[in-house]
Amino acid sequence: MKKHLFIGTLIIVFFLTQSSMKQTLRSVNDDLWRGNITFSQITYDTVQGTHYCGCNNDTSWNEWRMEANIINNKGSAKSNLYGWKRGSGYDTCMGAWGAIRDTTYAIGNATTELDLGIDGQEYDFTVDIPACTGKNISKRYRNFKLEDTIVDDVSEGDSQIRVERQKVGTNPNILSGTIELHDRSRSGYQFVQIWKWHLTKTKK
Repeated sequence: MKKHLFIGTLIIVFFLTQSSMKQTLRSVNDDLWRGNITFSQITYDTVQGTHYCGCNNDTSWNEWRMEANIINNKGSAKSNLYGWKRGSGYDTCMGAWGAIRDTTYAIGNATTELDLGIDGQEYDFTVDIPACTGKNISKRYRNFKLEDTIVDDVSEGDSQIRVERQKVGTNPNILSGTIELHDRSRSGYQFVQIWKWHLTKTKK
């Protein structure tokens, strides 16, 4: 299933008729672009967690990053998922100190194509990003000694970087921008989403 990561709340439907004086939407078939597009989704979380070792503050961090390098509307795309979790505590039932150390990594690579349209002084674009697959390695300790290692498959599905309703600048041959959103809805938690792009027209 494809996930859509996008900015914008308004969908504009254009009714094009023969009586239209001017068609302002320019598709990728008319213009060629080159440049870079990235999207990063970062989660940092500290909670009072429980696991078989006991109960204490568990801290986790992960980043899902997607990147596309475009030349004349075509290019390569990659996705990466990295993360870790750290926790420790005292198990009163077993009378032992324990800890958990998780590490996650996944990567994906594929070809992609830029879909970009300009309507007057606003533009939208999308670019497909491949799924990434990898491993989650969980190491569990008791009394400061490694007791068990568990390896699980992990993945993120096919995705799409999507940006909507951005203003064309003073130079219409360069489309560049950054969007950054933060969610700090509770203590010890932060969820960040960052879109960045810089595209230069190579042919009209």
